[in-house]
Amino acid sequence: MWCVALRASQQLRVVRVGAGLTAPSLLALGQACPNLEELACTIIDAPPVRDMHVGALATACPALRHLELKGSGCEISDDAVID
Repeated sequence: MWCVALRASQQLRVVRVGAGLTAPSLLALGQACPNLEELACTIIDAPPVRDMHVGALATACPALRHLELKGSGCEISDDAVID
């Protein structure tokens, strides 16, 4: 069952998460869904999402074109967003 879910997640292109994510769960999502083109989620600050997390997400999901991170757990610079 786990293998089926993993294969299915690799096909996801758009993910919108209503519940709060942490930096580690954001990275795990990116690694599980390498074909993401669009991701929208709320971030909680335990630990906060920083520039290095956004960079790792971009590396794991090279097709990512739209990233919307909301919440108190975002500490991202303008440079990270542009990159």
